[in-house]
Amino acid sequence: MSRLMEAKQKTRNGNHAIVIGSGMAGLLSARILTEHFERITVVERDRLPQQPEIRQGVPQANHVHALLTQGYRILEEWFPGIEEKLIAAGAPCVNWAMESCFFHAWGCAKRSSSDLITRTCSRPFLEWVVRGYLSSDRQVEFLSATQVKGLLTDASNSRVTGIKIFVGKLPKVENQTKLPD
Repeated sequence: MSRLMEAKQKTRNGNHAIVIGSGMAGLLSARILTEHFERITVVERDRLPQQPEIRQGVPQANHVHALLTQGYRILEEWFPGIEEKLIAAGAPCVNWAMESCFFHAWGCAKRSSSDLITRTCSRPFLEWVVRGYLSSDRQVEFLSATQVKGLLTDASNSRVTGIKIFVGKLPKVENQTKLPD
C-alpha cells in the first residue's frame, strides 16, 4: 500500500462538512461529500429561489451554457432520474455531431449521428433541479441568504474547524465543522 493511501486511511474526516456557495461546483461538491460525511451544510449568500431564476451571485448565469455529454452522464449517475425531470420540463435533446456544425481548415465537417447526446436547459434551471435532489437528502442542509465572513482554525492555524457567518444582521459561528479540500 502506498504512503499516500496509508495517510488517507489515517485521516479522520469528522462528521460535518461545509460547502461555501451553491452554484454547480458547490452543489456537485455537496453531492460527493454525502458519501464521506454524515452532515453537509451548503452556505449560500443569495436567497435561494423556489423556482428556477437567475441569482445575483451568479453573474455568468445569463451567458450561454452547454452541458457536454460526459457532464450529462455524470449528472445522470449522481442524480438518477434527472433526465426524466429535464424531459418533463421540455429540455430539448441535442445530438451534437448531427445538429452542430464543426468548422475546420476545409470547411464544415460532415454531420453524422453519434452518442454525443445531451438535454439542454438554462443554468438556473439545472441548478434548481440539482438543488432539489440535494434538498431531499436528509444529510444536506442549505443556509440561504447567509454570508461567510471568515474561517475558524485550530490553535496552530493549520486546520479549518468552522466558519463565521452572518445571517441577516446577527453574526453566528458554526463550530467544529470541516471544509472540503
